[in-house]
Amino acid sequence: MRSALLGLCLLPVLAQAQVFKCVGNDGTTSYSAVPCPASEGQSTRIIEPAPPSGVAPPPLSLPRIETQGAAEQPQRRDEERADEPPARGSRVTVIQDSASQSRDARVSEMRERAEREKRESYDRDYDRKRMQQMEQQIRQLQEQNKTNPR
Repeated sequence: MRSALLGLCLLPVLAQAQVFKCVGNDGTTSYSAVPCPASEGQSTRIIEPAPPSGVAPPPLSLPRIETQGAAEQPQRRDEERADEPPARGSRVTVIQDSASQSRDARVSEMRERAEREKRESYDRDYDRKRMQQMEQQIRQLQEQNKTNPR
């Protein structure tokens, strides 16, 4: 009986999860259950307090369903929702990304640089192969001159 009670007391501890917010060197944000690698930029542990036990969540008020005036129903629902306070824990706040323009510029610059390096790499490989072919032709001509002197 005591072990069951102890086990029940430890259940809320198991329900808590650690969430880490990782901001990479390139400005990208990701969330994970494990800490970010040191080379990946900044890591922040997000701690959300657990709701107090024994307190019931506030009841959600549901809109009334009316059978008459169905055309006016969506407008009434919108008005009812505007009057109600937002439910606890169900809000999402969208924050505008202030660095999106500079990040977009960096991304396009990085893409251009990668394309340029790729093109230069292809050009170097082509030049190297062309030089090898020319050297091979020169060797063949030298061997022909040794075997067939003029």
